[in-house]
Amino acid sequence: MTAFGKMLVIFVFLLALVWSSFTVFTFVTRTNWRGSSDRNAKIADDNYKGANEIKKQELATTDDNRSGYAAVAAENDRLKEELKNALSINKNLTKSYEDKLAADRKNDATITAKDATIKTLQDAADLNDKELTKVKVDLDVQTRVAKDSELKMLDAKREAEAFKQQSERLTTRIQELADRFTDLQQGGSKSLTGNPPAPENFRGTVRAYKDGFVEITPGLNAGLRPGTILKIQRIEGGGKFVGYLTIGSDINPDKAVGTWNKPAGLLKPAAADLPKVGDEVVPTK
Repeated sequence: MTAFGKMLVIFVFLLALVWSSFTVFTFVTRTNWRGSSDRNAKIADDNYKGANEIKKQELATTDDNRSGYAAVAAENDRLKEELKNALSINKNLTKSYEDKLAADRKNDATITAKDATIKTLQDAADLNDKELTKVKVDLDVQTRVAKDSELKMLDAKREAEAFKQQSERLTTRIQELADRFTDLQQGGSKSLTGNPPAPENFRGTVRAYKDGFVEITPGLNAGLRPGTILKIQRIEGGGKFVGYLTIGSDINPDKAVGTWNKPAGLLKPAAADLPKVGDEVVPTK
């Protein structure tokens, strides 16, 4: 019960006493004391009931206050539990942050070390680039010198090839002249002048060679006759005089077979000295 309620009850109680005194006084002074007493009793009873009603209201208010206090206490407990949970979460978050901070510091140290390593490697790479640039410059110079030397060598090679071809042509011509001179010395002049001449601008090709016999094309259609003497030469490899060919009796319109006469001075012909398929056959000059 609150202080106000208590004061109210005491006030009502005093009021009842006063009223009771007044009733007694009235009972003494009046003749109809019973009626007054009944009225006073009724008033007192009403006052008592009012006091009881006030008391009930005060009790109800007290119960409400108690319920409100209980609700506040329950809410307070709930808030304390939430605060406890919040503190636990904050503690965990703080630990996580500290662990993360420590990991970041460790990572920073690792990154710093890696940066130092990268810088060292970059410096080495820069130095290598400088060396490579220098080597490239030297290589370019050497390449130019090598190209110049190669061009000079090619020029010298072409010039040597030209001299070689000229020398081979001269050697072939000398060999031909030597062969003709040998034939003339051995009485071949009659055979050369007495044999049918080869057609002008005649060109034939060796088709086969075996055991001193050479097959060529064309034959009678190109104007060849038995006894005609032709020259066999090789175009590839700068040109080469292979020997003479005397056409025999085995001749037909598109081919002819003759006897191969090796060049003079060629005592023991090698495989490369023998007529082969593709060699050119031309008139003697």
